[in-house]
Amino acid sequence: MAIIYGTNSSQTLVGTAAGDEIFGWAEGNAPGDEGPAGDDDRLQGENGADLVSGGGGTDTLYGGEGRDTVFGGQGGDSLFGGNGADWLAGGSDLLGLDDGRDTIYGGDGKDFILGRHGNDLLYGGDDNDELVGERGNDVVFGGAGRDLIALNLGLADGADTCDGGTGADRFEFNAASSTRDWSLVLAAGAAGGRLGQVHYKNFESFTFTGGSGHDSVTGSTGADALRGGAGSDVLRGGAGQDLLEGETGFDRLTGGAGADFFKFSGTVSSLKTDQITDFVSGQDKIRLSITDFNIGSSLATAFRLGTTAQDANDRLIYHRATGKLYADLDGVGGQNKILFAQLNPGTELRPGDFDLFGIA
Repeated sequence: MAIIYGTNSSQTLVGTAAGDEIFGWAEGNAPGDEGPAGDDDRLQGENGADLVSGGGGTDTLYGGEGRDTVFGGQGGDSLFGGNGADWLAGGSDLLGLDDGRDTIYGGDGKDFILGRHGNDLLYGGDDNDELVGERGNDVVFGGAGRDLIALNLGLADGADTCDGGTGADRFEFNAASSTRDWSLVLAAGAAGGRLGQVHYKNFESFTFTGGSGHDSVTGSTGADALRGGAGSDVLRGGAGQDLLEGETGFDRLTGGAGADFFKFSGTVSSLKTDQITDFVSGQDKIRLSITDFNIGSSLATAFRLGTTAQDANDRLIYHRATGKLYADLDGVGGQNKILFAQLNPGTELRPGDFDLFGIA
């Protein structure tokens, strides 16, 4: 075992095969003096049960093999536990793990915490943190602040518990790689809900991204973002200002209470016809990509009531009697119009009901 001190300047320190104690500041410093802000170190523990402490500065710390303890100290540090059952604590840091049963405390500051494999215990601490559990039976606490806790449903294979803590927290379900048909009713607040083996609570809003399955998702009372993926999905926003995007299937979109956004993007020719069941003119918005829909800077000239384009500027054609909304990428240029949205017959729709994003 070696006790290794650095200097009060930037440096690289590598431990031995035994369990070492590695400190990124000078040995002669007064108690509590862990080096200046510019003391940016790279400390690597190697084999054994190591203690690695970065001190002041923006440090990169590796525990290596074994049961390691890694402290970020002051500054925006990057901490990696390596293999083994590690304990990591940081301030405003990036904290990541490999295999093993790990414990991470984010501490003060905005942290990014990645659990990876193993049964991990992740604490975001204070401030606005992002935490990702992945494989294993993980327990994830957001703590104070406006936190994002993400669960990749293609990687998460354990019985996870996710608690947003205090603050306006968001829970993200990513099922983009999944072929399963998901049926979810998302519940905000202290009671929370379950997703298979996963129990979640204390979240104010949610993000869901579907895969190739045919999903049915009902949002919470918060401002949710629901994306269907490749299947033919049923998305219901619930209360709150929600964003719904069916993507490439024949989807059914219901915004629910609140001023909602119905988003369409991607190659227009690949879009199927999505049904919007409750659009309210002057309240809800249809959000379109300027680039994908070939829309210029003026919606007043791009929007046309009727069944066909009348000039070269007409890109969006709406037939109120039937509720059919078409895209025409070249106006009267010869390309066929594409039916991409079906509103309820008779629904009012005006240029001001569209919200454009992207670069004109």
